[in-house]
Amino acid sequence: MVDEKWEELDTVSGPFQAEVLRGLLEAQEIPVLLIQEGAGRAVGFTVGPLGEVQILVPSVEIDRAKIILDDYYSGRLVDNVSFEDAACLPVAGLTAYHALGSVGNLKKDETFFIWGGASGLGMMAVQIAKNIGATVFATAGTKEKMKKLEEMGVEYVFNHRTDENIASKAVELTGKLGIDVVLDFIGPVTHPQSFQMVKKGGKILWCGIMTGREATISIHQTYLRHISLLGLYLGEKEELAKLVDLVSQGKVKPYIGETFDLKDAAKGHVLIGEGKVTGKVVLIP
Repeated sequence: MVDEKWEELDTVSGPFQAEVLRGLLEAQEIPVLLIQEGAGRAVGFTVGPLGEVQILVPSVEIDRAKIILDDYYSGRLVDNVSFEDAACLPVAGLTAYHALGSVGNLKKDETFFIWGGASGLGMMAVQIAKNIGATVFATAGTKEKMKKLEEMGVEYVFNHRTDENIASKAVELTGKLGIDVVLDFIGPVTHPQSFQMVKKGGKILWCGIMTGREATISIHQTYLRHISLLGLYLGEKEELAKLVDLVSQGKVKPYIGETFDLKDAAKGHVLIGEGKVTGKVVLIP
């Protein structure tokens, strides 16, 4: 068990995440629709202020305005990948792919650990790691979510709300060698255990601040154990294309826990805020 602050995991209504959302809302005219990633059909192209190509996405009734995206953040969708699945790829999927590939360089037969494995990012990372051939360790907060991870082939699943000394148990299961690659998007609450479980010469990947922006690090232990602390944010456009190919081939599939009509977006936010969703919530116009 980490500690009581773990209640903030998998929510957008924890103290820190609520602060982030308040900032977003204060910067926008109401109403505003908070959507992190998506997919759709382009209806035209234009040139941005810096000369960049921009894509026009069909308008939605909530604001009666077309959404404009820089071409860098877009990708071509293949025929056998649905819009619903594709909507899960640009942030959660791309982050997982970039983390385990270009940054973490996870290899076959290595060990991989992720906190919050039943999240949207977690579900993608677990599948990518299994596809690589790694041994996967993950946590979840309910028996139902733990079962889902086991069904996906995760070898070792822990309950981060009730299990004690998760890091020590993970190290024991590796023959006391430790974990090769740890993916931590939670932040200060989980960092001490991530640092404890990573092996000598291993990597800790940071890609989120769910429980805060700052954590204490032992410089001494970092260099003595040759630990690599690596930050990442999203990935490259070429990686997104490769991820779409993996989905097209059936090697990876986004796990969609709930879908809602766009007009019911608030219901989706409530479910996420209550930590009741496994995988992603998708809104359908």
